[in-house]
Amino acid sequence: ISVHDRLGLRPYDSSGGKRHRPGVDLAKCLHARDSSGAMERRSISGHSPYEPIMGYCRAVVAGEHVYVAGTAPIPVDGSAPPDDAYEQMRLCLEIVGEALGRAGASFEDVVRTRVFVTDPVHFEGVARAHGEVFRDVRPVNTTVVTSLMDPAWKVEIEVDAMLP
Repeated sequence: ISVHDRLGLRPYDSSGGKRHRPGVDLAKCLHARDSSGAMERRSISGHSPYEPIMGYCRAVVAGEHVYVAGTAPIPVDGSAPPDDAYEQMRLCLEIVGEALGRAGASFEDVVRTRVFVTDPVHFEGVARAHGEVFRDVRPVNTTVVTSLMDPAWKVEIEVDAMLP
């Protein structure tokens, strides 16, 4: 079976001289993968009110990988986040650390962080909190300035780790 057939791709339609983009049958793609070597997949729920609305969980363990979702400074009790960017990042890292622990990993197992800040003025506090946790671990990092879902949030972080 060809790659095009396996992925449900249709060749370009040359009729009438028009070129069309190839179409993909997503249902066929989802069911076409080889599951003979299926890996463990385990979901870890958190306390974010957005999890049931958006249909995601705090973290997923897939084989030896741990993926922690974007983690905003949402206190467990539902109160407002701290005002200070440093304190918000510390709260995000607490939430991430708890998810990593439930996954069987720790901060020492983190290989990548993605940090989203709402304004460059928050970088110093966010970087200080990140450095306190990861200074010796030294995962790869990307930091992006963007807007976030709640105007009170100054920072959000995603984390990828490998099980020890």
